[in-house]
Amino acid sequence: MSKPYIASIGTGAGQKRLIEAAQQAGFSVLGIDRSPDENLCDAGLAVSTYDADAAVAAALAWQENNHKIQHVIARTSGPANITAAKLAAALQVPGQGPDLAEAALSKYSLYQQCRAENVPTIETMQHPESEKPSLSLPVIIKPDQPLKGKENVFLVRELAELDTAIKQACAASINRMYVAQPLVNGEEFGISVAARDGKMLWHGYFAELVAPDERGRFIGQGVASEAKVCAKVRRMCGASVAQLLARWGTTGFVFFSFRLNELEEPLLFEVNPGLCGDQIVDKLFPAMWPGADFFSMEIGLLTRAECTFPKTEGLASVVRTDTSGETA
Repeated sequence: MSKPYIASIGTGAGQKRLIEAAQQAGFSVLGIDRSPDENLCDAGLAVSTYDADAAVAAALAWQENNHKIQHVIARTSGPANITAAKLAAALQVPGQGPDLAEAALSKYSLYQQCRAENVPTIETMQHPESEKPSLSLPVIIKPDQPLKGKENVFLVRELAELDTAIKQACAASINRMYVAQPLVNGEEFGISVAARDGKMLWHGYFAELVAPDERGRFIGQGVASEAKVCAKVRRMCGASVAQLLARWGTTGFVFFSFRLNELEEPLLFEVNPGLCGDQIVDKLFPAMWPGADFFSMEIGLLTRAECTFPKTEGLASVVRTDTSGETA
């Protein structure tokens, strides 16, 4: 009797530990990638993870002729998240949800969703390269759909710097658009959340360290252990997280990035589904919670297996779930 199959969006080095966790949990893995790693996966489909429609069609055709695909895993960013969400929807299995995938891809989409759900966020205006922002200086200029992480994010203080920042931000954006945001001076921190069916089961805070260089570009300086966030801010973060998770219906891990304004109000400005971020999951979390296997937890969340999370404090006191997803 063959093992049940999980589809992995991507089969590169970043996906290796998640694929291995699925195999250790008793699943065979169908790798979907432009050049799937045949040594890592049990079967492969040679299709771009950026072409959602082609990937979904290929996976459904493969399922019809081979084995049922029971779950979808992804440790990806950008358009590949759209592919993961669309495949999970087509298979009618739990996943990140299409709205979360869109919010992770586009800064402006996240802003629109936050406004629709009354979630505090940073004002965000979307523009083509030919348009100047209506916000007054200083202003943050960044790609709307970044090709790579936090790169090409600029703090513009002088009008003479604006055109160059816009040009570089658009060149680094998948849709060739940029977004403009007012400068918010305040602490930046992140929350990693484990969710099932749009409900939070566990969370962990961490500090995100960024600063502008001499050219005004924001440079990531790393991440640090649990951020010192007061109870009032935690409650506001909890409300924002719960509101968006309910909208998305997410199952799996999600990373939320907040910045405090002068009123100590946490403003959400970025979300990322899955166990993205090598510094966070591969380096920071093992130092914070030695022995905790977040890749196995991600598989457990998606497959409705029992998950035991590391103990922490803040948004919730839950540290364990049973197979039904009920907290204990």
